[in-house]
Amino acid sequence: MSFATARRPQLVVALVALIVAAAPLTHAQQATAARGPTRPMQPADLKAWKNIRTPALSNDGKWFAYVLAPNEGDASVIIR
Repeated sequence: MSFATARRPQLVVALVALIVAAAPLTHAQQATAARGPTRPMQPADLKAWKNIRTPALSNDGKWFAYVLAPNEGDASVIIR
């Protein structure tokens, strides 16, 4: 048995793994293309950006609270 013949199953497995791994990327690229062109962020987008800060879950798991705050301005406490 030659070296090339012994390595053939490993090569086939590697190629199949590569194809399977690349399939979701292709699907994601198609989904992005279907949404249309993207636009650069504008100053108004940055002003509207908000962060979730200090999330907390109650001991019984029924309540969830967090602070929703923009980079500048007043924050809100959300309890769900």
